[in-house]
Amino acid sequence: MKKKWYLRSKYLSLCLGILLVFVVALVVIRVTVLAFVSPQLSEMIKFNEKYKVQMLQDLKALREAPVFPQIAFERNAHEVLQNYIYMEDSSGGEVSGPEEVKSRLRLLMKKYSLSWVRDLKKLSELEKDLSIQKLNTNWVESLMDYDYWSFSANPEIRKVIENAGNSNSINKMTLAASYSVPSMSELTLASAIYVLKAKDKNKAMKVYHHVGILLHSARSLIGNMVAVAHLRAEKTFKEKYRLKDWHLPNDEMLAVYKRVSWGWVGVFNLIYLKGFDEHYNNFLDLRNGFCAAVRERVSYIGGVSDFFENRWPFEISYQLEVRQGRKVMTKMLELCHMTEWSAFNEPTKPGKNPLFMDEESSFLWESILGVNLFVNPSAIPYLRGATGLIIMSVATSNPYSQYKRMLEKETTASE
Repeated sequence: MKKKWYLRSKYLSLCLGILLVFVVALVVIRVTVLAFVSPQLSEMIKFNEKYKVQMLQDLKALREAPVFPQIAFERNAHEVLQNYIYMEDSSGGEVSGPEEVKSRLRLLMKKYSLSWVRDLKKLSELEKDLSIQKLNTNWVESLMDYDYWSFSANPEIRKVIENAGNSNSINKMTLAASYSVPSMSELTLASAIYVLKAKDKNKAMKVYHHVGILLHSARSLIGNMVAVAHLRAEKTFKEKYRLKDWHLPNDEMLAVYKRVSWGWVGVFNLIYLKGFDEHYNNFLDLRNGFCAAVRERVSYIGGVSDFFENRWPFEISYQLEVRQGRKVMTKMLELCHMTEWSAFNEPTKPGKNPLFMDEESSFLWESILGVNLFVNPSAIPYLRGATGLIIMSVATSNPYSQYKRMLEKETTASE
């Protein structure tokens, strides 16, 4: 009896056996990964659809009654703020800053934080603190000459952006997670002290309000959140000094702006899964906070792109989605006057995605995945797509908590 052709050569049989094991392993890995990540990714999509109607209503409301004005992007307040505001790392730790900030404003920040924003008693305690008399805040008034704040002009951040342009996805995400940013809360505190020390409170409040606009113009999520707290504190100042003619920002619209700022993050999270939802095209308005989400998500999108590109046969492929997502982010960065961040959006250059990670990247990914990795997972064929989906499912926070709390309050109130 003749042997079948594929059994005649032991080497051919061995190769076919290895190929069969490989195919079975590939199927098992894909099924296992999808079983793990599908619920999380499906939840992201479900949350997006669940709160979409409310978010679109919020965007319409903000368009009719914007909290912030349009920005001309003519003069960057970084010229002033680099001399007075501390830089801190992603965990809030001190990195660098002017000596006066280090010795006085930083200490006040540790003591009071933003507790005075809605607490008249805390504000009075701050006013009576003797150390504020020694603190120079005259520079706050000079901020009236500037219409926006871009901290990407900081030399350290410029270096980070430059490095991102020569990095692979792994290193881009490492850079994005570790670079220092200005302490937004310290700027709010400094402007509050400026008001407390000013003789003309109405004039000082105009300066204080303008600082809130600069915080918004920084186009960062933390900047948006601090801007809301900053403007809400105007009510506390008005009560304290009985400023009858001072018109307060609409508190409801501030809440809407805060919700929408986070909602935009959810919209951009889904670029690789669903593309950019066309329903939001009519609301690409710099006044509603969407640019903060653009800055936050450009590093996220750049940070997972290598996992879905450079495909081998039968790999999980999202090449088209990556290209479309990159195109969307290019447009958004241009709209937001943030083209300097494009380095995070660029594809990895040939030869820049090595098999092994550096120490800093290895530490970051251990904190994300819970496994000490030395090998670059985006450089391993057939495993990188699965790993990319895991990262998308575990490294993306739910941005709809603001909407969830709002709906829970409405439900409770109606019961």
